[in-house]
Amino acid sequence: AGTDPNNPDSDGDGIQDGQEVTDGTNPLDICDPLQTADNCDPDGDGLTNAEETSAGTDPNNADSDGDGINDGQEMTDGTDPLDICDPLQTADNCDPDGDGLTNAEEAAAGTDPNNADSDGDGIQDGQEVADGTDPLDICDPLQTADNCDPDADGLTNAEETTAGTDPNNADSDGDGINDGQEMTDGTNPLDICDPLQTADNCDPD
Repeated sequence: AGTDPNNPDSDGDGIQDGQEVTDGTNPLDICDPLQTADNCDPDGDGLTNAEETSAGTDPNNADSDGDGINDGQEMTDGTDPLDICDPLQTADNCDPDGDGLTNAEEAAAGTDPNNADSDGDGIQDGQEVADGTDPLDICDPLQTADNCDPDADGLTNAEETTAGTDPNNADSDGDGINDGQEMTDGTNPLDICDPLQTADNCDPD
């Protein structure tokens, strides 16, 4: 049997070798028939039940956090066997930026899995998805962020403030040329006669 003739319980599982042979269990395997002994490793991850209890890992699941690296290897490497993002940041159900969306959900939404606020509007992507707003549109739901362009004239709110133009009116002077184009052209977005002299409410002289 390969058992120790001087030790009635060679595997230390609390059942004598003779009884195990009678029962058809292995007198050299501490996990047979019991899976609960402190120094038993039922999931074969290299951690005993006692070590799993100490670490908070699942003694019946070799990879408690589901990141593809077994618990024993993570303990050896000094990574967290309960954190699917440690050491990998790429698992589909990992959330490296902590915004409430997994990598798989970020991929579906087109958001940045490493940036909790992809559009920079101050509302995390996960909250925007939950609220039904667009996590890729800095103006949704807010229209007030400095780098938002609610009137879509090519000028952000910050640039409109500097220029004195109306952030909610693409053509502040009403001359038919939007403010962003006038700033690009070097004309005055607040003067209806610049660059045109023909507008009905312009007084060129």
